[in-house]
Amino acid sequence: MDRYLREGSKWNSHLNNSKEYIINSLPNTKVNKVAILGSGWLLDVPVKDLCDHTNKLYLFDINHPKQILNKFKNHIKTEFVKIDLTNNLIQGAAESKCLNDFSVLLHRTKPIDSFYEYDFVVSLNLLNQLDILLCDFLLKKFKISNHQLIAIRKQIQTLHLKSLPKGKSCIITDFKEFNYMERSTIVKESNLVYVDLNIIRDKKDWLWEFDGTKSYRQKYNTFFKVIAGIL
Repeated sequence: MDRYLREGSKWNSHLNNSKEYIINSLPNTKVNKVAILGSGWLLDVPVKDLCDHTNKLYLFDINHPKQILNKFKNHIKTEFVKIDLTNNLIQGAAESKCLNDFSVLLHRTKPIDSFYEYDFVVSLNLLNQLDILLCDFLLKKFKISNHQLIAIRKQIQTLHLKSLPKGKSCIITDFKEFNYMERSTIVKESNLVYVDLNIIRDKKDWLWEFDGTKSYRQKYNTFFKVIAGIL
């Protein structure tokens, strides 16, 4: 939220693109239950339109902002669900005494299967977020090679994709990061997603002007390439 307030209108295009894609990807008929995974501050969630289209809107996140909970506390069509969308890998990382402990846990972890009861599921700017903060924590705690790090990120992202019910899921994610000294000069380009996104259809992509204050990457302005699609 702090970054959004700093960036202001620079985020509007990205947020509007996310909202429009969600609405345009909904089934044509009214559905019973819609799930938003990674709801957060609801900046990119078209809440009113979704509530018009469904009987119940379920908002999933690990930590719902108090302001949002208070705003919707009397809203009969919304329900907030607190959940670690990595399927408890965050707690597992905290409890692991060595990297091997976490690696064993990661490969034993199964996809979340409870989303199959919903009529439509949206993974919203979440796929890359699930692994990035967790991996930052692991890097501080253990010695990890780049090869090991990529393998961990790929497995976490794979688990998330397998948690999404096929034929009734929409995914929106940033998948590339661009760092600029100036707007026209790319200094660095990084991949953020390590799973095959060719499995999605009806793709749309756009550029997100994420950070123009050089607070995310010191000395650099940061843009994300975002892709949306139906799974």
